[in-house]
Amino acid sequence: MNIDEITTSKAKFLRCENGVAYYTLKVPYSELVYSFPVPLNTMQDKVLVVENDTVHFMDYINQAIQEGTLIKNAA
Repeated sequence: MNIDEITTSKAKFLRCENGVAYYTLKVPYSELVYSFPVPLNTMQDKVLVVENDTVHFMDYINQAIQEGTLIKNAA
């Protein structure tokens, strides 16, 4: 997966549990879907949104890549 590819996609809210919101992103021009965590305690005054550009989540996506928590899901 190329980071530049996913910056053109949307992140969509999946679920929230144990203080963590999970979002999905679809890699353009493929059937690949990934989920990544967004710890609610790191959001400060931000609002949980149903859908937003992945560029707004890049810190969380990069952290998920580094920590191995970017999970490939079935499309």
